[in-house]
Amino acid sequence: MIFIVGLLVLVCAILLRFLMKPAQSRVPRSITGRMSSHLSPGIRSQIQNQIQLGLQLQKLGKLDSVRQGLIEIDKGLQLALKDLVPDRQFVDQMRATTAKFPNKELADKLWSGHKVRNLLVHEVNIDLPTEQVARTVREYAEALEQFIKEY
Repeated sequence: MIFIVGLLVLVCAILLRFLMKPAQSRVPRSITGRMSSHLSPGIRSQIQNQIQLGLQLQKLGKLDSVRQGLIEIDKGLQLALKDLVPDRQFVDQMRATTAKFPNKELADKLWSGHKVRNLLVHEVNIDLPTEQVARTVREYAEALEQFIKEY
């Protein structure tokens, strides 16, 4: 019985130590070392298609189509990150990419677009004005276009 209690205390201590670390320090160092330095041409083309689809949906002007436009552009970012940092979760891919990315302002724009997308997809009672979402779509598309030019 004492052994089980001791084991539980040890497991809790390890979990607490892990959870108390800043999020960035939880990214394995090996992620940045295994990162590709350039997007493959086929992926670049697919990302451009996602951007165009997102902008076309945004131009329809209805909230549902504008939201879908944001989701399509986010899919483009996910394609880029999977190509650059395969076999990782989105957050780890983004951290690894932005750690090596010299343009921190661009990285912030990409994060912002993704965060708005998460709000729209995961929050049930969120009511953002259509124009605000449309502006986010345009800014996210511009940031993603710049990102694929630089990679």
